Amino acid sequence: MVTGGHILRLFKRIAKLASFPVIFADFFARSTGFDYGTTLMTKLRLANRIRQARKSVPVASGYSEHLVMVTRILKVPRSVEGSLIECGTWKGGSAVTLSLVAELCGRNLHIFDSFAGLPAPEAADLAYSSVGETVAAPYAQGSYCGQLEEVRANITKYGKINRCIFHKGYSCDTLPEFHEPSVFVFLDVDLVESLRDCMRYLWPTLQPNCWLFTHEARDYNIAAAFYDKPWWHTALGVLPPGLIGAGGGLGLEPSPGGYVSDIGCTVKIV
Repeated sequence: MVTGGHILRLFKRIAKLASFPVIFADFFARSTGFDYGTTLMTKLRLANRIRQARKSVPVASGYSEHLVMVTRILKVPRSVEGSLIECGTWKGGSAVTLSLVAELCGRNLHIFDSFAGLPAPEAADLAYSSVGETVAAPYAQGSYCGQLEEVRANITKYGKINRCIFHKGYSCDTLPEFHEPSVFVFLDVDLVESLRDCMRYLWPTLQPNCWLFTHEARDYNIAAAFYDKPWWHTALGVLPPGLIGAGGGLGLEPSPGGYVSDIGCTVKIV
């Protein structure tokens, strides 16, 4: 028996497939990865390895979201010095993807995580507000914990562990010691203060015309941090960069209200 739920799921699948040509067009463009000698076959193998790894390693970010981030990394000229950075790795699912593209580009991937789950949320983190909904946020101290040994094992099996450098501890303790240039930053830290720590210490390391992504773009509390003029002026002495996809994400996944996703991004223009 065909139900409304079956029809909705079918619609979502069709709508998702319809969005892939736009995503893949940029990924497979000749200019994407040209500096690194990537060929069509290189990209096909990379896309397949990302897809296969997702079947075995728990990951919060979607396949299309990964391809968008990989595309941005491959567009960074080889001449621009810097590493890739991930803050908040959970079980290492997104780090697998980033380690694979780091290998292609000859760069390192710095992974920052407590490996003990989230710190204690503040009151502002307990309500998750996005376009069309306000729900209780699933955040508690210790949530989304992946042990370092587990993450290392997943990346060793499915990614490129030789490209990974691990920084164990809460962001407020580990990030102040990091000063290397970066060409890409991915933040999946859930909490507003953790996000602010990441921006305070990593934004200065991000090279001009390079991109920072957040996995909480649909959370108004997180999105608002990218527009907070007093905070950016006090912490970094610059204007806030804003966030592409604030409140609804980049629009990569179909939903009843239109296309949404969890990732948003901003570019450092100086």
